[in-house]
Amino acid sequence: MAILLRTALFVPGNRPDRIEKAFNTEADVVIIDLEDAVPISEKEISRSRVREKVAQFSDRMMLVRINALGSQFIEGDLEEAIVQGVNGIILPKVEKPDDIHEINDLLSKVEEKRALPHGSIHLFPLIESAIALQRVYEIVSIRTKPERIYTA
Repeated sequence: MAILLRTALFVPGNRPDRIEKAFNTEADVVIIDLEDAVPISEKEISRSRVREKVAQFSDRMMLVRINALGSQFIEGDLEEAIVQGVNGIILPKVEKPDDIHEINDLLSKVEEKRALPHGSIHLFPLIESAIALQRVYEIVSIRTKPERIYTA
């Protein structure tokens, strides 16, 4: 599936006022950040705020940048923030092909639990380290069932 993303606007998930402002722009996609833009002390409360704004602006293209695999926050991010209206997630700190399989399994469980169409949550992996850069071809070449990695 080709998605034309010319302009993307990142907004901190702990700032509902800024999320609302972002959705009132003409950005092609709003990316709600639950990772680096949100202080650790506010990560849990931010998820419910994100969920409310996702419901409010479900007609707009949006992604959620969740916390990395292996973090103490990933399961809560997926459980609370991945709901109808989210088009995909940005997964930070992807370092190996197995990370894609792991997040695919987690997303499939969330989709099933939320009665979302299987494969409806697209995946945008972030390559942020030297080791990941060495493995970038392997990472983006992974084919999952359902296919969800966005590489265009």
